[in-house]
Amino acid sequence: PTEEPTTEAPSETPSEEPTTEEPTAEATTEPPASGSPSLDPGSVPDSKQADLTSLTPVDGLDGFTVTSSATLNARDYGSAFVTGCSDESYMEFNLGRAWETLEFTAGIDDDSPTEEARISISVDDQPAPFAQAVSLGKPVVKSISVKGALRLRIRVEDTCSFSQEALVVIAAPVLKR
Repeated sequence: PTEEPTTEAPSETPSEEPTTEEPTAEATTEPPASGSPSLDPGSVPDSKQADLTSLTPVDGLDGFTVTSSATLNARDYGSAFVTGCSDESYMEFNLGRAWETLEFTAGIDDDSPTEEARISISVDDQPAPFAQAVSLGKPVVKSISVKGALRLRIRVEDTCSFSQEALVVIAAPVLKR
């Protein structure tokens, strides 16, 4: 019999038979929660896609923050990485050679005082498959190959005025198998 995911199962009759709700020392058939530290890097078991914002970066977010809301050209996005313009904005992920593509939308947040920045996304030691300036009101929707990639690097290059803080956005970054 197939086990159903536990959502709000009451534990009124624990004397009948044990369920997967109760902690045991044995392995269960349920996959660990996404983002669990016990997972292999870049791996989400039995999933055809993963939100990149839920994966742990190799050495921190280094200038980026994860937000649950960003707006590009009057369109709201749920999950996103946001940073100001600085050569300090750099993050790297271990993909574990487990993914095929990365899909995302890049741009400048509608509330940003700066109107342009340069974003580069590269895999391993190959030339960047995405390296371009993004402008306010003109987000770029992109899908790049990460097939066989071990490391994914995202960097925002310093192309903004130091007197203004840009809100550079990498919205809805999704890894797909």
